[in-house]
Amino acid sequence: KGFINIFSSGSNMSSELTDFDISIISNLYKEYGFNKTQITYELIEQFRNSYVLKFYIKENQRISFSDIEFNILSERLSLILNDEHSLLVKKLEKNGNFYDSQLIDSHILKINSILTSNSFFNRAFKYEILSNNENYTLSINEFILEPVYVNQIFIDGNKITKDKTIRSKLNFEPGDFYNPEKLMDSKKRLEELKYINSISISEIQNNDSKDIYLSVDENLKTGNILFA
Repeated sequence: KGFINIFSSGSNMSSELTDFDISIISNLYKEYGFNKTQITYELIEQFRNSYVLKFYIKENQRISFSDIEFNILSERLSLILNDEHSLLVKKLEKNGNFYDSQLIDSHILKINSILTSNSFFNRAFKYEILSNNENYTLSINEFILEPVYVNQIFIDGNKITKDKTIRSKLNFEPGDFYNPEKLMDSKKRLEELKYINSISISEIQNNDSKDIYLSVDENLKTGNILFA
């Protein structure tokens, strides 16, 4: 294409953007349980300076749960969370028992919030997928947190995105009880933004508190003109 193409329907070809698109598509498939998806692409010339970009996607097998287990340390907590766990089972059954990260992450976030509201500040839940001969089990487990608090949150690498924009996407702040699940949830939430490629998180512990460092890799090559 020519260089004066702002108002045309096509766009200039960039291998960096194409690789970025493949990463987005692959991550989307993983969110729905397709962990072995294979994605390739081909650039097909139609006529001079005009091409079609064609993606080939081989989905392969999707994770389907044959069992769901809840490992809860406290009997009182088991009673408190019983309705929420029953609701998760129903939602998964309605979804054909297929893996859906948004559905499961939402459940983990909800029950961790219930823990806090019921003064279980030193406990949290996380999940893992257990595999045995292509049979998958969703295991939701309670664990004890160390008595550690968030001290300061530092952000670097953001040349365009303001600090306050990034902080608004975090579900923890200084003074909160340190919860690694909240860190991972915030990381995922930030990486879903179109203008952020990835987030690296590191921690430095000082006695009973931790400083959290967020390193931001922004998507500076979107191929679009952005109007502020």
